[in-house]
Amino acid sequence: MYFSFKKYTWIGIVFSITAGVLLHFLYEWTGRNPVVGAFSPVNESVWEHLKLLFFPCLIFFLWEYKKDRRHGGGLITRQIRGLLLGLLLILCGYYTYSGILGHDLVPADILLFVGSVLITYLYGCRGYAQHQGDFSLSAPFLLILLVLLASFILFTYFPIHIPLFMDPQTFTFGISSGLLTY
Repeated sequence: MYFSFKKYTWIGIVFSITAGVLLHFLYEWTGRNPVVGAFSPVNESVWEHLKLLFFPCLIFFLWEYKKDRRHGGGLITRQIRGLLLGLLLILCGYYTYSGILGHDLVPADILLFVGSVLITYLYGCRGYAQHQGDFSLSAPFLLILLVLLASFILFTYFPIHIPLFMDPQTFTFGISSGLLTY
């Protein structure tokens, strides 16, 4: 099982990076479709860019769970832990480097995204290999996942007016970019 799990880990990494890159442009490609905005970034805010990691990983985790439900509960719990670590890496990494430099850099953002995908999956893989006997799905982690899912959708349409949700290029918030300013 471990060998195939490692294989699926690398497939997940490639899938999530590819899907994340495509998601970055999907909202614009669909003519700013508000439904697509629920799971694709609608502006350049840090919050919206967390979707690039969250949604591809969520899709892959659910596919992986469906493929092997026998090991799925513990696997999903470890994957959620890895996802939380990846999201935290994006937040801390972005605010640290942009705070030091005084501005953001696209190459640094790309490296941060790729690094967060690697951390997300490799943490889950490492945890799975160490605890193969634990197959239970942790209710608190499932709840965290559901809260994150709801938050990404809700704050796209009703963002809080704090810098996390602000597009640094247009100083707008959420899907109504251009209507709400800072």
